[in-house]
Amino acid sequence: MPEVFVHCFECRRHFGTLSALNGHLRVHLPSHEAFLVNSARANRHRAALRFEAEEIAHQANPKRCLQCSEVLPYKVIRDEPSTRFCGRSCAAKCTNSARGSRSQETRHKIAAAVSAYRRAKSPPRLPVASKRRRVTIERSAPKTVPAKAVRRLVRLDRLNKALVAGPYSQLFHCSCSHCGKVTVGRCKSKFCVEHVGLYGREGRYRYAFTFNPFSLPEVFGETTLRSLAEKGFWSPANPEGLTRDHRVSVNEAIRRNLDPFYIAHPINCELMTWHANNRKKTKSSMAYDELVAMVDRFEARRLCSVGAAVDQTMAGGEGFEPS
Repeated sequence: MPEVFVHCFECRRHFGTLSALNGHLRVHLPSHEAFLVNSARANRHRAALRFEAEEIAHQANPKRCLQCSEVLPYKVIRDEPSTRFCGRSCAAKCTNSARGSRSQETRHKIAAAVSAYRRAKSPPRLPVASKRRRVTIERSAPKTVPAKAVRRLVRLDRLNKALVAGPYSQLFHCSCSHCGKVTVGRCKSKFCVEHVGLYGREGRYRYAFTFNPFSLPEVFGETTLRSLAEKGFWSPANPEGLTRDHRVSVNEAIRRNLDPFYIAHPINCELMTWHANNRKKTKSSMAYDELVAMVDRFEARRLCSVGAAVDQTMAGGEGFEPS
């Protein structure tokens, strides 16, 4: 496959890897949320380039059906690389060809035996839960319905609690922990439908730390980083390691809809043991206003230092004449 490059959407500079582009995007983007949006855009752009290169390679050396030798479409190969046939018909023909031919009498016997087995074993058709309609399940089965079919229907009722309504349904009054709205349903839920996505993986990812603590000694200090290097990060195999905790907790940030730039900033990160982090739970150890002031001061000092470094570099360059 030919080599694929990605480029910056601001300055059109080309990069060979996506990680290099992600690091470069921080130069242009003022906030962490804008960085995530442009990073996702770069991921989609790189995926499109990769699919285009793979399609060109497929057209040069196409994959064909093993039965009819028809060229398989690239989209089919991309979604399911192990595809060997263009359809079920060719797959069945190839499978049946290895079995050998059967006489017409043998085929009639097999068909009669399969039909008799299905009539003897299959239960009568019963209503099954679906998303479009609701059915009522009676626990006491009529005499004409086998007991095995009734047990199967009851098992479906337990698997589809949110879809099946019955006379013995148990209802729960659930209060949303975000807005306090009370709802009634078949299953217990901590959040209502409107706010359940805020506390999921995608909602919490906006406030996740994406930096390397060892690249910020001015924030964490040499002593803390030395302890981190000795103990390492926490994992089930390393229970004595350190964890990264939010001073202003993610739970408070979601409830108050706080700016992700400040919550995911290194100033809001504190390295502590897993037991201390577990005792803290979802509490905040710092006020949000205090965090905003600290982050603004840190960013102002960082921009001043970067500007001074740039001026010094330009002053030492060739052909530069100070005014």
